[in-house]
Amino acid sequence: MKKRCCCCHEIKAISCFCKDSNRKDGIYPYCRECRKVKGREYRKTKSYAHTRRKYERSEKGRAALSRYSKSQKGKKTSAKYKASQKGQDSRRRSRIAYRLAHLAKYKAHQKVASAIQRGAIFRASEYKCSDCEAQASEYHHYLGYAEEHWFDIYPICRSCHKNTHL
Repeated sequence: MKKRCCCCHEIKAISCFCKDSNRKDGIYPYCRECRKVKGREYRKTKSYAHTRRKYERSEKGRAALSRYSKSQKGKKTSAKYKASQKGQDSRRRSRIAYRLAHLAKYKAHQKVASAIQRGAIFRASEYKCSDCEAQASEYHHYLGYAEEHWFDIYPICRSCHKNTHL
């Protein structure tokens, strides 16, 4: 059995068309090749970008993305992207943008790191957490990141530090 494609107007075998239960004959009007081309064209439009963003921000879209990123295929794809030049450039731009958006925080952390390297202060891991007595892993800038408070710090474990900022 054969059918004419509404896009390229070629007569092709039914196997060249996708199924569509909403159509009278049960077959999609475009052949698979034309459908691929139309899909690529649509994905370049602003309408698609808007629809995609709206879905990704929805609860259903976030859940789907979370499931995918935890799957083997998602992990493999993510690793491949991070290893690519495009992925590395994207991460570099993100780091730079974060630093510019949080410049005071970045400078405060850099000053503490350089003081540790010089030996002016010890690593946080050499102390106990000020809150729970567990092994400390980082310093907390308890008075903020202004220049006069760069060294107003105390050692804290990661879980207590997260709780401090909630």
